[in-house]
Amino acid sequence: MEEPLTQERGKVILEILKYLNKHPESGDTLENIAMWWIPPERIRPLLNQVEGAVGYLVERGLIKEIPLPGGKRWYRVNLNKKKEAAQLLRSLSDDGWFAGPSI
Repeated sequence: MEEPLTQERGKVILEILKYLNKHPESGDTLENIAMWWIPPERIRPLLNQVEGAVGYLVERGLIKEIPLPGGKRWYRVNLNKKKEAAQLLRSLSDDGWFAGPSI
């Protein structure tokens, strides 16, 4: 069962989408997404928060999950869903979950 989009998860999703908007060719593991894609001055989420946010985006097809040897997974933007990702980015920004300038 899908968990609801909470404000906390929305903040993490927003930062992930902003990063992918600026770097559409990027891809990484959950650990590196938590460490490198989310600016420490904004939030420093726990790995399980990033996992929930990434899962939310994967369920909607906005990012792709690619299995790697050893059980890890690689995540990257689904270029076929870039418009939908941009709409969610605007929606989260408009809800005031992001205090900085909009992209």
